[in-house]
Amino acid sequence: MEIKNPEYILTIADEGSLTRAAEKLYVTQSALSQYLLKIENDLGVTLFHRRKGRWIPTEAGEVYLRGAEAVYRAQAATEEELAALRGCETLHLAVSAWGSELMIHILPRLKERFPGITLDLVEQTYDEMRPMMREGRVDLAISALTDDDDPPGQGYTSLYQERAVLILPPDHPYCAAHPEDASIAWREIGRALRNTGFLFSDRGSTIRKMEERLFQTILFRPQVVCELDRKDYMRRMVSIGVGAALVPASAAGEGGDVRIFDLDPPMVRRELLIARRDLQRTPAHACLERLICEEAAKRTGQC
Repeated sequence: MEIKNPEYILTIADEGSLTRAAEKLYVTQSALSQYLLKIENDLGVTLFHRRKGRWIPTEAGEVYLRGAEAVYRAQAATEEELAALRGCETLHLAVSAWGSELMIHILPRLKERFPGITLDLVEQTYDEMRPMMREGRVDLAISALTDDDDPPGQGYTSLYQERAVLILPPDHPYCAAHPEDASIAWREIGRALRNTGFLFSDRGSTIRKMEERLFQTILFRPQVVCELDRKDYMRRMVSIGVGAALVPASAAGEGGDVRIFDLDPPMVRRELLIARRDLQRTPAHACLERLICEEAAKRTGQC
């Protein structure tokens, strides 16, 4: 049995939809359907059931998918090794928003050392990165985790730890009653924000996870004005009285006039550098890891 174009069958399984898989692969739906039909005819088995509009692998499909994934990984590893010998490999990196800022300063230095390198960079949450690393689609990740997230089992390097803070409009009643350096206890938030709208971060982000944990713990349901993940916009909106927000401490002092309150007890998120478990490091990988740690230490003093 020969497995051709293993990424086709893997993408159908990932997307659960022939239409979405075809769009992601940049092929026509009819071509992808014919590809699947030919495999099933050649093997004499059905690889997918269609249930409630979703393509679900059969037992035979699961077996075939394991073989396709092994072939895909072997092909990718061979291509990477050959590319490394030519000095023109592609490094696959997933990053948090903080990691994106870090890479702005790192990429020129990496290109100076390895001119032929291509960096495939995607911004993802930790929950999105984990399956990508398991499937071999990401080599390295700069990822933000909360205390409630399970740390990666393959080990990691800690880059940065940052607390979350509450920001309020300067004319908010709570600000008038508390000094500049005051903190706010979790139990006070329900009373302090009872009549205040709240700006939430995007779902899946570390700050959103902190918000949900905080409000679930104190049994308080805030009035949500909007959801967004632009911390600069969020601060400006708070400054003109749109509502309150939980933000990383590094974003609390960037433009606009707001009052900043530490949380008691504090809530923190961690930025980690994670390598794929089965990653065969090339000199370019090792250089990128070193540059990430150096830049993180330079910017934060914590690494």
